Amino acid sequence: INFYGKVVDQDGQPVSGASVEFGWTDKSKDGSSQSNTSSDREGKFNLENQKGRVLMVTVSKPGYFTAKQQNQVGFDYAGFWEKTYYQPDSRNPVFFHLRKEGVKEHLLTGNIDVNIPSGGAPTSIAFSRDPADSWARVEVQAWTNTEKYPPRIFDWYAIITVPGGDIQPCNDEFPFIAPDGDYKPSIEFKMPATAEKWKRGIEQQYYIRYTNPLRYGRVHLEISGASQNVSGAYWINPTPGSRNLEFDPAKVVKLP
Repeated sequence: INFYGKVVDQDGQPVSGASVEFGWTDKSKDGSSQSNTSSDREGKFNLENQKGRVLMVTVSKPGYFTAKQQNQVGFDYAGFWEKTYYQPDSRNPVFFHLRKEGVKEHLLTGNIDVNIPSGGAPTSIAFSRDPADSWARVEVQAWTNTEKYPPRIFDWYAIITVPGGDIQPCNDEFPFIAPDGDYKPSIEFKMPATAEKWKRGIEQQYYIRYTNPLRYGRVHLEISGASQNVSGAYWINPTPGSRNLEFDPAKVVKLP
């Protein structure tokens, strides 16, 4: 086993002093061995002259988030047919991505667990009981199956809207900066039993934007076509105009 890596931040700049942990399968008594090192001034690190088949590599550093979606973790040294097969090349290190923590905001956050009608009546999900925060909410309509034992496949339909604002899907690993464009009035899910990629439920994050005054947030929603329940969580920045959704759990402001 020879391995060559390089740690970079979200801007592609080298990260020095990152902790690197190696673990590989071998013929030792325990069946595996471990080692660790740290990245140098250029963000580079390596492991050389070891024996084994599969190597696992994890990288971390205080003050940074590890980009799990971008980073490959396992590397195979024998199965050339495997997608994780790795051929060492010191001139072309494997990149490992970290994201530096930014300025953390005081966000309004909490969990969602509400029952909704099955016939499509709009249900407002408020993030606060304070009338002054009536803007902080989303609205869900759903036409779901009400049978105690629903069939394997059935028709169902749902709409998510943001009263006084708009919405867009969020697929970012680090959803800390809300986009300033590409929002739409609502999100619709049409799930007829004849759909090619039929799903029994949806689980998705969304960026949400309120327009008067301009405020941004994020909401995670789970809706099942076989029940009358919506669950999830929300993170709202109450500061007008700020798109920053990075928060410190120790500084969270929970709406009453």
